[in-house]
Amino acid sequence: MIAGNNANRHPWYFFLTLTYWGCGRRSSDNTISSSIQNNTDGYSNRNGKYKNKNFNVNNPGIELHGLYVIFNKSSKCKHVAVSNLNLSLKEGQITTMLGRNGAGKTTTINVLTGQLPPTAGSVVIYGHRVPEEFMQARKLLGYCPQYNTLFNEITVREHLQFYSEIKDLINDEDIDDDINNMLHSKGLWHLQHHLVKHLSGGLQRRLCVALAFVGGSKLIILDEPTYSSHLIN
Repeated sequence: MIAGNNANRHPWYFFLTLTYWGCGRRSSDNTISSSIQNNTDGYSNRNGKYKNKNFNVNNPGIELHGLYVIFNKSSKCKHVAVSNLNLSLKEGQITTMLGRNGAGKTTTINVLTGQLPPTAGSVVIYGHRVPEEFMQARKLLGYCPQYNTLFNEITVREHLQFYSEIKDLINDEDIDDDINNMLHSKGLWHLQHHLVKHLSGGLQRRLCVALAFVGGSKLIILDEPTYSSHLIN
């Protein structure tokens, strides 16, 4: 995934590090409140068991405290993209971020999705600190960015299968049912065996939204889901 010049980058050997595999964290970073832990365990476990999506509005989904994102911090041209953002989102809520271009909306989303590290402040997604514990938070996250994250030479159904297996939240026998439901609800059932390169721009965006929801995602982030750059050429 290409996230721009300011993306959070890792060395080429990232898959050999302990932190990539969830090891080597300080015990304080691994502390999760019992209410969050119980809720998350009720949704999935290490064996990939899929249980239910019953929401509890008392459970925190996202907690942002004093979030700062500053670009070119050490230079005279530093730019404060996000300044002291405090936000608490409960499970089951729908929240919309509005603001002019450059207000920091996408930058905040990039922090939540692990593409940018915060300059200061804390970010917690279902009890997992970001970026320290993003590998755990990632499995609960469904994300539709502004740009298409599609592969031209595979079909609509193959996309949904691929993204579902990456999340590893649902048993293999449940994946097909989840994909079938998503294809019907998004009006893509009759196109499921079509290569993505043959879809119109609008249908490609519809598939990107479906990819955010498929696989048992618990937290959905949609960044201008109706926008596609090639649609305005």
